[in-house]
Amino acid sequence: MFEARNYTPKECVNAINTYPKFWNSIKKKTLESKKYNLKIREGIANFKELYSNLKPATLYYTIVVFKSAGTGFDNLANKM
Repeated sequence: MFEARNYTPKECVNAINTYPKFWNSIKKKTLESKKYNLKIREGIANFKELYSNLKPATLYYTIVVFKSAGTGFDNLANKM
């Protein structure tokens, strides 16, 4: 995300320092995110039923800087 959206470390630190209530409000849900793994997989399976040509992808989520609701990367596996 840093590379794709040109985020700087300074922006991240600023977001953390400026919005402490936000970060505290999402902490519990973020720590519980593993329990939603099965529901996400079920949703993807349902989506695959509608779009049979759907290709597998690695999914990540990040919470940074408030500048993007999401980003797609082509061929991410080759970048890691």
